[in-house]
Amino acid sequence: MEAELRRRPGTFEMIAGANFAPRFGMQAHRSVLTDKCAEGHLGRQYYGSCEHRCHLISDGPSDRVWRPGYRQKSKFRSSKATTGCRTAADASTIISSSRALFKHSKRRA
Repeated sequence: MEAELRRRPGTFEMIAGANFAPRFGMQAHRSVLTDKCAEGHLGRQYYGSCEHRCHLISDGPSDRVWRPGYRQKSKFRSSKATTGCRTAADASTIISSSRALFKHSKRRA
């Protein structure tokens, strides 16, 4: 998120609907990622700031949630969860879900 904050001042977004949210909007949403969107596969998104945002948000939860020994991994026979985010709403859902899951898993351990 710090990389995204450093990227913004010298950037002008030419995509309708992808311009920077006002500071109060980001504070209300509690994220710099409020106004970000991305399309394409992880690591190959083609909107501004994708290099800082989507792969970090998407890979982090999937690496932790689907770690070896985790019950659901064997149920779905997958080595990794698909958590690709297309909008800030997706990113927020991923982050809040991950936080809730980690709090719950720490209590059970």
